[in-house]
Amino acid sequence: MHYNLEFGGGLGDVLDQCYHKGAYGVLDRLRPEDTATVHLVTHNPFARELFLHHPKATQITVLDHGYWQPGNDHGERLARKMPPAGMNAKLPTGPEVVTFYPNPESSALLDSWIGKPYVVLSAGAGTADRSIPGLVLRRIVAEWSDLSTVPLVAVGRNYERTERTSEPFVDHQQVAQLVDQLDVPGVCKLIQHSAGLITCHSSMSILAWRLRLPNLLVYPKAVWEKHAPQGNPDHWMRGARYHETVHSSVGELTHQHLTKFLDLAVERCLTITPRTTTD
Repeated sequence: MHYNLEFGGGLGDVLDQCYHKGAYGVLDRLRPEDTATVHLVTHNPFARELFLHHPKATQITVLDHGYWQPGNDHGERLARKMPPAGMNAKLPTGPEVVTFYPNPESSALLDSWIGKPYVVLSAGAGTADRSIPGLVLRRIVAEWSDLSTVPLVAVGRNYERTERTSEPFVDHQQVAQLVDQLDVPGVCKLIQHSAGLITCHSSMSILAWRLRLPNLLVYPKAVWEKHAPQGNPDHWMRGARYHETVHSSVGELTHQHLTKFLDLAVERCLTITPRTTTD
């Protein structure tokens, strides 16, 4: 049996589609005689890393087609001899659970963290206007260090994109720096096993919502107005309604937002099982 799967948009969209109706899980369930082609239509340069170290990678072909606007879809598909849109809808559905497979270097770094309490700090996004501003980020880190001894682990990737700046950085003893050190599945697995996530409106916020993970979401007011008109969150802001999400615009962030998030993260810490030497 041969399967065609398609994941597209930004990295957050790709992650969301991996969960939707168990699309990514199709790869985990490949039989020895099965093969799959993964079609990527994304502007994120690292999305293909989600598939490179899958245990069944020899049965999977990853095609990176680049990105185009929805209005150009028909012609772009014809030019690339791609299957028609909607191929994921034809897949056998399964549990909406994703197992992430980092590269060996990322896995070695994760061994130092998984099984311990920590909070992930993902302050950057695909565009500069969605990153947590430096002044606000430094304030969050300073207040966190006063509230808790739980370390923050900073993640992200530096890459070139129009109007994108480098990953936000805070030099603080309570912030462990893993920016540019983990591949995409490594970051996702780190978040999956964390006590919570502090982030902007980004791909990682979408992952946190899929995981129903405690998260402190900080965004420019314009993002809220775009994705939650009249206070009604759309698909890209749906997690703002979740009990696990504490959210605020950049200008309205208060100490109370941070303490509320900390309470959720502490509760999550109680569920983290320490690793043993036999793990």
